[in-house]
Amino acid sequence: MPSFRQIDRRALLRGSGALLALPWLEAMMPQGAHAASTPQAVPRMGMFYFGTGMNMRQFYPDGFGINAGMSRILKPLESHRGQFTVFSGTRLEKGGGHDGAYPFATSIQRGEKQTISPDQLAAERHGTQTRFPSLQFSVKRGTGYGSQVLATISWNRQGVPLAADNDPQEIFNRLFRPADEQQRLKQSDEHRQRGSVLDAVLSDAKQLQGKLGQSDRQQLDQYFHSVREVELTLRREIDWADRPKPAPEMR
Repeated sequence: MPSFRQIDRRALLRGSGALLALPWLEAMMPQGAHAASTPQAVPRMGMFYFGTGMNMRQFYPDGFGINAGMSRILKPLESHRGQFTVFSGTRLEKGGGHDGAYPFATSIQRGEKQTISPDQLAAERHGTQTRFPSLQFSVKRGTGYGSQVLATISWNRQGVPLAADNDPQEIFNRLFRPADEQQRLKQSDEHRQRGSVLDAVLSDAKQLQGKLGQSDRQQLDQYFHSVREVELTLRREIDWADRPKPAPEMR
């Protein structure tokens, strides 16, 4: 086992006239804590939307606290009752009817500028440690943006809806099926092509930026951000390409 020299957690890097705080390092842990520390599971967050709602009189438990009687709708979760909390007394003032999916996660109704949804805030914080920062599933593929029947409830920081998948076979393959050698070569070639396209797009966009007015430059900045998100996705795919996928639990 390697030996550690403990470093004060308030340690600073000192340069000429400048101080820079160090990030958290393993050497800042108290002596003896290294052996006791174990890798922590990455937190998960699930967000669900029922387009037609439910009968709330049959949803809320009978009473309060851990000993509350389970309602008919929640009865299948009886064995997990100590692992979740049901909130009452909340109300979403905006939206309603067929437009209800738009404000569900952000409280911003259809036709207004959207903002980042809670699941994507969680993905920003914890998604760097997983193969996929977030996954969107729906009974309808895509986003459905602009129509009453929205197919996604996830929005990025620019208020852009994130497309959902609805093909169980495709979802299973994406999560669990290992790629063979031919597929890996194809993926590697696709990564190179996408990287070349991104480089060309950014080069052209930067040349255009100086010729635009303030409003157009703001629009272009949003475009740059979207391109950077694609770059990060591409980099993630390359980083995870050779890591084995988990084996599904088959029963």
